Amino acid sequence: MRSILRLSTMIGLSGALAGMLVGCGGDEEPDARAIQNFDSGTGGTIDAGALDADLTPDANTTPTPDAGPDAMTVTPVSGVVSVQSVSVQAHPELGTGMQVSISFTPKGGAVANCGGTAEPACTAPLLYYHDSRTALGTGCYGAAFDVSGGLPANDLNEGAIQITSTNTNNVIPTCGFSAAAGKYLCPGTSGIAAMYLTTTGGPYPAGTALIADPTAAFTANDVGRYVVISGDAVNAGNNGTFPIVARPDATHLLIGNPVATEELASTDAYQILAGVGPVPGYPDPVAAGDKFTVQLTPGGDMDVAAFTTPMINAGGATTLDTATQGVITAIPTNGSSFALDCGGAGGTCGAASGTVVAIDTTDASVAGLPSFVFSQQGATKIATIQCAEIGVSKITVPANVSAAIQAAAPTRIRTSYLRVGFDLASGNKPNVLAGHGVIGFTSP
Repeated sequence: MRSILRLSTMIGLSGALAGMLVGCGGDEEPDARAIQNFDSGTGGTIDAGALDADLTPDANTTPTPDAGPDAMTVTPVSGVVSVQSVSVQAHPELGTGMQVSISFTPKGGAVANCGGTAEPACTAPLLYYHDSRTALGTGCYGAAFDVSGGLPANDLNEGAIQITSTNTNNVIPTCGFSAAAGKYLCPGTSGIAAMYLTTTGGPYPAGTALIADPTAAFTANDVGRYVVISGDAVNAGNNGTFPIVARPDATHLLIGNPVATEELASTDAYQILAGVGPVPGYPDPVAAGDKFTVQLTPGGDMDVAAFTTPMINAGGATTLDTATQGVITAIPTNGSSFALDCGGAGGTCGAASGTVVAIDTTDASVAGLPSFVFSQQGATKIATIQCAEIGVSKITVPANVSAAIQAAAPTRIRTSYLRVGFDLASGNKPNVLAGHGVIGFTSP
């Protein structure tokens, strides 16, 4: 129960989609951030390390008045904004939830530490690379890296992202780049709260606790989000990242934390985050017919001009077919080809414009961890595979791409299968994806 209710972005996409559909906008090489899937500075959980610091997106994101186009150097950028309703294969107890992944990284330029001009610009030594994509960006590529020298962090801050849905139940606060987290977050309310258990005002469901902030104005939109609690030097179990499962009223939230200790004085700092991932008992947040639009207000590095996408039809709810339900939790590690689909027997494919698969690996120790926990902190080798197809549901990962997994000798593999609608990149404008995803974990 503890591992379920402390669920956070350890099961998330964590920027893995940063290179999806690259090439459809005219750029056919992989992102310059060769390692497109790691959780910058946070490992696999958002309650680790830096996120106990200030999670507020950088406030100074606008250029000074004299910093006009002639005064700035614009870096070629690859980017993605992904808005998905996600669930975890074979773990219905984890629920479903909204997951927002935003990443901007420099595009490839001079090849560094990669050993060949056909390979992506790297910030870690390359162990293996193969690109089977077409000129349209469909198909797959895979790469494995030696990260024994550390995981590089090169996400860019390109300003504020506002995601708007036609479904009024999908309210996502403005997302911004957090220097403390090393990535984009979508923060909501923050403050100081007390912690109540069943001994005060209960009973509450087993494994939960009530946080109280008399100055707050919590809303129904906070249910299905996560709360980061920090600063409790006495009761360590009160610190962490926890799903919000109910809102009794405007000053109270019920959270999943089976190891909480009651503190009637308001001493714990909290920050609500949207778009983190599945929440136990939470219904599918993306309904049939939902549409999304994404707007950027430039800031920070100022490489991407302001844009507003047209309304994007979100990919529909999807059930993997029976064969894929087995494959996504048993990805081969011998370099053999495999396929993922929702169109076979036992599967249901929601309407979508395209299908995306993102696979990440780690060789970090997973001893004693639940099967859905994924982190690249402490890894010495990692791999990433990214595939996309337009108009079809089946993704086949060829052997020469699957070989990247073999080269990384993983202890755990995270595979994301997404049915999406999209607005494709052009220039420095990012790819924008919206839909439904299923995440599976393999422990070789």
